[in-house]
Amino acid sequence: MEEIDFDKLPKSFVLKATHGCKMNYFVPDKQQLDIHQCKREMNRWLNTTYGTYSVEPHYTRIPHRIYAEAYLQEMSVITDYKIHCLNGVPQFILTVTNRIADGDRAMKATLDLFDLNWNPISGLRSSGSEVAGNGHIPKPANLDKMIEIAKTLSSDFKFVRVDLYDINNKILFGELTFSPACCVFPYFLDSFNKKMGTRLQL
Repeated sequence: MEEIDFDKLPKSFVLKATHGCKMNYFVPDKQQLDIHQCKREMNRWLNTTYGTYSVEPHYTRIPHRIYAEAYLQEMSVITDYKIHCLNGVPQFILTVTNRIADGDRAMKATLDLFDLNWNPISGLRSSGSEVAGNGHIPKPANLDKMIEIAKTLSSDFKFVRVDLYDINNKILFGELTFSPACCVFPYFLDSFNKKMGTRLQL
């Protein structure tokens, strides 16, 4: 943690861990940052082996590191486009909006589901702090390009979720996720999981 030079970081940024999930520290205004509290949180992450308690063994092989990236916007106004791909082919898009942090509890969010032509499709249910939406999410300006990117990034994998953003007419990469929700998918209906499962070729 002492290697992080906070003086060299910009006025706003996000700190993240490479080896786990929900290890994000948002700093919209560095002048308001409690550096000591931030370092305590970073140290907690570095001492956590996420893959052990989440039963996702691939995380255990990732070096424990902290990195900084640009602060985009408030979480509550960003749309996260999660393109689910099977055998290198995008299948559907899950959007996440209205994200609101709730202390140490799971983040609140609204989920919507679309096909590749941006038609709302059924298959979602509310689960915990994640609530099924009404399908009224505007079509992103760069939808076709995002699907093309997802196809390229997923070409080597049986399953992967490609997370992208479309902000100010610019596509930004979020992450590749190989085991969303610990592979439980509680927000999908069983019928939808079964339907998608039949498309997976192992």
